[in-house]
Amino acid sequence: MTPASLRIADNASLILPLHAAMDHAARPRAATARSAPPARHRAAYEDKVARRGIRVCDLAEPQTLADKLDELLLHHNTLLRGLGADTFEKQELLNWLLALAPRILPFAEPVWSDWTRRDAPARASCSKARRR
Repeated sequence: MTPASLRIADNASLILPLHAAMDHAARPRAATARSAPPARHRAAYEDKVARRGIRVCDLAEPQTLADKLDELLLHHNTLLRGLGADTFEKQELLNWLLALAPRILPFAEPVWSDWTRRDAPARASCSKARRR
């Protein structure tokens, strides 16, 4: 696989091990599999919406990544402690992300700009068709 055949949006949010731990810990303890299906990646979505999540482009800047991890872990470790679950260590998660970075970053680029250029002729022809 090469960057020519696979591109990852540089603003894509990453799903981290702490998100799975949060989803698991937040699931009601007494619920059965039938009555409460697991909420997959709900914690990751909440981080994205709250703008505290880690994005692919953050992997390129270790200091930014470390700062964002501080905020992320303050939030999630507080909740995990309250739910009686294990918490995460910043350095362990940071090392994991920094080891992952060279494998992901070659594929990262602002793909929205490519979509805009590629869709421009189609949008123009749709606009002409509407004016008729």
